[in-house]
Amino acid sequence: MAATILVADDEEPIVEIVAAVLALEGYTVLRAYDGAAALAILLEGQVNLLVTDNMIPHLSGVELIAHLHGHPGIAVPVILMSAVTPVLMPPRVTFMPKPFDIDRLIALVERLLRPAT
Repeated sequence: MAATILVADDEEPIVEIVAAVLALEGYTVLRAYDGAAALAILLEGQVNLLVTDNMIPHLSGVELIAHLHGHPGIAVPVILMSAVTPVLMPPRVTFMPKPFDIDRLIALVERLLRPAT
C-alpha cells in the first residue's frame, strides 16, 4: 500500500506541482491550502508524512506542527518548507528552504518514509 502524503501550502501551483511529482513516485497525495484544513486531515489519521509551508493561513506550519506534537497518537514525519528559517525550529522536523529542488524533496520523502531497520 502506498504511503499517504499531505501537502499543505496556500500557493495552489506549489501544491499541485509537488502533488503531481509525488503521485508519479507512487504516493497517495492529499492537499490542504491552509493550516486548519491540514490539521483536520491529519486528525483523521490517514497521513504518513506532512509536507507543509510555514507561512500558511489559519495555522502557520510551526503552529500546525505544535498541534501535532500535542496529539501523541499522530506521529508523522514533517518537512517544513519556507523561504525564511523559523527562529524556533520545531523538534523532529526536516527543514527545506524555498525555492526547493524537486529531486531533493523526493529524496527527503523517501528517506523519511523508509522503514527503520
